[in-house]
Amino acid sequence: LSREQPAGAAAAANDKQQQQQQQQQRSKEHQDPAAAAEKLARTVFVGNLPVSIKRKALTRVFSTYGEVDSVRMRSVPIDLDNKSKVPRRGAVIKGAVSGDRGGAKAYVVFKQAAAAQAALAANMTEVSVPENGATAMR
Repeated sequence: LSREQPAGAAAAANDKQQQQQQQQQRSKEHQDPAAAAEKLARTVFVGNLPVSIKRKALTRVFSTYGEVDSVRMRSVPIDLDNKSKVPRRGAVIKGAVSGDRGGAKAYVVFKQAAAAQAALAANMTEVSVPENGATAMR
């Protein structure tokens, strides 16, 4: 008799393995200054983003310049009127963000430094978000 894992269990095991590999890569970059400098050369800061934009949409926008390694959203203004005890990350995931308090910011990390340089040509262009209209990226 052969025992096969259910498809969900296999996918979960694969996700866990990928997370461990990413964590090992991150710890390697923290220990090696050359790796950190190389990653910095592949990173582009993007400001003035609509708070409703998702990582997937931002990845799609920047993938025209090269293969995107990761997207980190930062400084997303959360809704302060929400009196629940939900942590900041949970509020962002649930969409309890405040568009009145300014835009979000992100760091887009490319696989190649040349792609990051090409993306810098997109300075002050507009990104379209269906819920929000268009907003300039800086």
